[in-house]
Amino acid sequence: MAKSFINYLLIFTLLFLSGSCSSYKIITTSALNDPSIEKKYLDLLNTQYPDSFSITQRIILNIAGKQYDFIGQLTMNRNNAFRAVAFGEMGGQFIDLIAKGDSVSILANPTGLPEKPILQGVAE
Repeated sequence: MAKSFINYLLIFTLLFLSGSCSSYKIITTSALNDPSIEKKYLDLLNTQYPDSFSITQRIILNIAGKQYDFIGQLTMNRNNAFRAVAFGEMGGQFIDLIAKGDSVSILANPTGLPEKPILQGVAE
């Protein structure tokens, strides 16, 4: 009787440990395309943060069934300039952007990503 109890306990422990070692994907929802909601959200952001601020956030991209994890840092001086830097999972620099007035520059692009989608998509 004691031996079967030990076997059941061992099986339960192995199942518990194997389940706790698995990782889970983070699934994000799609963005809304309603201009009135977007304007309300932007108005809230403009009143929430001061004219000059710095924030750090976690960025998760799901592309072609793979998940990429980045740390992003944004330093903003509203109506003047911003600088955005993204670091990869291991801390290596992924991209570095700076905008002053109407011009946007790529300070670092170690991954060799094409400039057009970065300047006309991400920076805008």
